[in-house]
Amino acid sequence: MRATSLAVGGATLPAGPELAVLQSSCQACHSFGLVTQQRLSAATWKAEVDKMRRFGAPLPKANEAAVVAYLAAHMGPRVPLAAPHTVVTAPPITYNEAHPVAAAHAPSTDSSAAGSQLYTQNCAACHGAAGAGAPGAFPPLAHDPVVTAANPADHITIMLKGLHGKAIGGTSYSSQMPSFSQLSDNEIAAIIDHERTSWGNNAPIVTPDQVKRAR
Repeated sequence: MRATSLAVGGATLPAGPELAVLQSSCQACHSFGLVTQQRLSAATWKAEVDKMRRFGAPLPKANEAAVVAYLAAHMGPRVPLAAPHTVVTAPPITYNEAHPVAAAHAPSTDSSAAGSQLYTQNCAACHGAAGAGAPGAFPPLAHDPVVTAANPADHITIMLKGLHGKAIGGTSYSSQMPSFSQLSDNEIAAIIDHERTSWGNNAPIVTPDQVKRAR
């Protein structure tokens, strides 16, 4: 029997072309469960859809109006969430302030766990759980020269301001990396530390104060 609806994230989504487009377009970068946890107005959904298309989401322009109307109807402000979701916040981290750029190459155990979870929530959909990226769409982070640089300034700036149109390792990527400036200094530092100490990377970690100064 063919399903007539999909229940996820507290929303009941009727089957149809709009749901099919959403699943194929959104899951290129995000888990569908993350999308269905949002509760936005029609105007905000339109702004989000426009932004995702600019970032490279494979959503045909001809489907945009129908998809926005579908999102507003089934994931609007009046649709209750199934349950509140948890925001993982990186705990305070102790650093060698005498040598902030050449701080220890390994974050504390608590920080490492938080960084891994934050990376999974915010970055893995594009760059992959193993930091391998996706050919032609998202660059790898494993052994990337910015991620492994002794000076983390460019790494911090890209997290805060995003990046688009720059060839990486001689390859141009079609998708735009958004800014993550909405995250706290502590959260951004934890993600950066995870990236700089995972997948064979062994670069100096950063402090939340370094992120704060770069904003």
